[in-house]
Amino acid sequence: MKLRLNGNGYDHHGDGSLGGLLAELKANPDQVAVMVNDRIIPKTERGALRLEEGDAVEVLTFMGGG
Repeated sequence: MKLRLNGNGYDHHGDGSLGGLLAELKANPDQVAVMVNDRIIPKTERGALRLEEGDAVEVLTFMGGG
């Protein structure tokens, strides 16, 4: 499935769920914020949310530092 991931083209080969995409990216669910088509997706919805061809997904990783 072709997606826009953080502004770039990306071929998702998982099960088509947002949770599957995050697993494919090896993203820690406790350390990311996710938007799909400009909508913030709460953690509780990520596993069940189905992606569609051409969806725009933004995955933002929280970084610690001082």
